[in-house]
Amino acid sequence: MEQLPLVISPPLSSSHEFAAAADVIRTLHAAGYNAYLIGGCVRDMVLGLIPKDFDIVTSAKPEETQALFPRSLRLGAQFGVITVLANGLSFDVATFRREGNYEDGRRPSWVEYADLEADVRRRDFTINGMAFDLSRSTVIDLCGGLADLREGIIRTIGDPAERFGEDALRVIRAVRFAARFGFSLEETTRLAVISAAPSLGRIARERIWQELQFMITEERRESAFSILAELGLLPHVFGPDAVWSPETIVRTSARLAALAPDASIVLVLACVLADGVAHTTPDEFAAGVGEPYDEEAASRAETVLVSLRAPRSVVDGVGALIARRMVWAAPNSLREGRIAQLVRNDRTGALVPFWTADAASFGMADAVSRIRDIADRIIAEGKAHGGKNRMPLNGTVLADAGIPRDATMGELLAEAERLWLEGKLETEADVRRWLNETVRRADSGAGAGDPKPQS
Repeated sequence: MEQLPLVISPPLSSSHEFAAAADVIRTLHAAGYNAYLIGGCVRDMVLGLIPKDFDIVTSAKPEETQALFPRSLRLGAQFGVITVLANGLSFDVATFRREGNYEDGRRPSWVEYADLEADVRRRDFTINGMAFDLSRSTVIDLCGGLADLREGIIRTIGDPAERFGEDALRVIRAVRFAARFGFSLEETTRLAVISAAPSLGRIARERIWQELQFMITEERRESAFSILAELGLLPHVFGPDAVWSPETIVRTSARLAALAPDASIVLVLACVLADGVAHTTPDEFAAGVGEPYDEEAASRAETVLVSLRAPRSVVDGVGALIARRMVWAAPNSLREGRIAQLVRNDRTGALVPFWTADAASFGMADAVSRIRDIADRIIAEGKAHGGKNRMPLNGTVLADAGIPRDATMGELLAEAERLWLEGKLETEADVRRWLNETVRRADSGAGAGDPKPQS
């Protein structure tokens, strides 16, 4: 056992969450029970980070904990866990316990109350197995977590095959922690991760999705993807509809590295799946005519995300980005107004960053310069989505000019939007001239305004 005195100072000491958790522990101490902070919060405290959540273990039985905290919930009482509501927050307070076999790959077949050491021994990784004694301001390490933190190692507590056999989701958690902290997997643990990868097929897909969300929304997401690829986990996480080659793995890593730390989950997933669902290259579109639109790739990306139980908004957003992926590779085949229209109507706000990252992954960052210039201009002019500048005509204006409310009107409105975004339809006088020309052309048989094609 190793113990480490830990001085609690700002900003942790002024944290509302820490103060509330400390109050819960003091209440348990005052009633004669042992109680400690446990797990990830202790790890983060040792690393000088501010924990997001504080978990507590105690010698008090669930009914004893609930007697001390009338405002509590018994949602996990069968596993010795009571959720205590205190100071506007909730804390999981678990009785020291040891567990039986995980017959369903997620939950133990039985639980019996025990002591702190037994409780620690059932946990996943050494860095998550440390306790903090508030009364002595001391970290208690019964499993080598402090040493592994110092060495930068992710190691299971006990036999890694057993730990991953209990819950295969720990395979992904191992990768997430290694990426988050820039640690390496201890060799036995690494080999066990590779062996246990097929067991992810027994895990509910929504649990994988929850873990994946944590992984890809953190700043070191590129490292996480690289580790998943290195260990052969990508097909077990994303399923058979996404396939990567060594070349596209490198390119996917480059896309992720090009993203801002606060990139949205829709943008990150589009960058992850772009090469997994469509093996296209810019050369296929550079000399092409028309607007690139890959409906098949979008459909495959959506299939992957639906299988992971991702929210519909994420599925649709990623699909929309993937479908328009290669527009950046064919900018000269699209008029300025059409590019501006795509940017303006992008509700995800991720289209230009996606194109930028994708172009960079091919070593062609300059190819997006025209697109970025157009996007910057319509933002400055207040014409982007949510901007104050409004197009000076609508369906009512067209109807008053004698345009029927059918597909023709839709085509004309789209053309008007492109002209407006190009700066050619700004005033009422511009609108009148354009409408007169449109009606004249319709009367002469050239079509209802003979609107220009979209590309």
